[in-house]
Amino acid sequence: RTRAAPRGGSSASSAAAPRSGPLLLFVGVLMIPLAMTVLLSFHDWGQYKGIETVLILKNWHEIATDPYYAEMFWRTFRIALLTTLIPAGTRHTARNTGQVTSKWLYGYKR
Repeated sequence: RTRAAPRGGSSASSAAAPRSGPLLLFVGVLMIPLAMTVLLSFHDWGQYKGIETVLILKNWHEIATDPYYAEMFWRTFRIALLTTLIPAGTRHTARNTGQVTSKWLYGYKR
C-alpha cells in the first residue's frame, strides 16, 4: 500500500518555500530600492527639467567634498558605534536577560 503525497505539493517544495520568503522580502524591500537609489544618483536633476538620464559623477563629487556630508557621516558612524559598544560592554543583551527563547537562539528542531 502506498502513501498519498501530503497536501500542498511535495515535501521538498514545501520545505524550501518558507526559506525563500525572508530572502524575497529582503531583496524586495531593501536591495531593489537601494540599487535604484544608487542608479538614480548618477542622473542629473533640475527643477524645470526633472530627471535627466545622463551618466554623471557630480552628485558623488558633492558628497565627497562637502563638509556638511562629512559631518553627517561621522555623526552617524559615532552613533552606530556607540549603540553597538554600549550593549556589548554592559553585557545587557536579550540573550543574557532571558528575553530570547531557545528556538531563536538555536533554530527550529527538525
